[in-house]
Amino acid sequence: HDLFDPGDARSRAVLEELGCDPRYVQLTRVQECFRARLTPKPWRCRSALPPGRYPREDPAVQARFEKWEVRYRAACEPFATCRFVAEVGSGTTTRDVESVVELHDRETRAGSNLPLA
Repeated sequence: HDLFDPGDARSRAVLEELGCDPRYVQLTRVQECFRARLTPKPWRCRSALPPGRYPREDPAVQARFEKWEVRYRAACEPFATCRFVAEVGSGTTTRDVESVVELHDRETRAGSNLPLA
């Protein structure tokens, strides 16, 4: 419903109240950011791991990564990354929050009936 500071005690309290994984709560504080996976981990959609490591400074490695990415995106097509379960709270948000939620739900296909990967 609002923007939160990842290192703030209020954020930690909300994450704990929601039953978030304690490691996620700790990483949020340490990395000073909230992370949400928008695409499946490669092995969950039966894709190989990406070649090379980021940053891919070698043009040949970058070219192999780009080819891998095309295959990976195709492998992701039949899957959703998460599923919308329920909305909690008042239901009122700021426009900034709304746009992030819309992006997340669209990219993860949270409202679909696709199998999870």
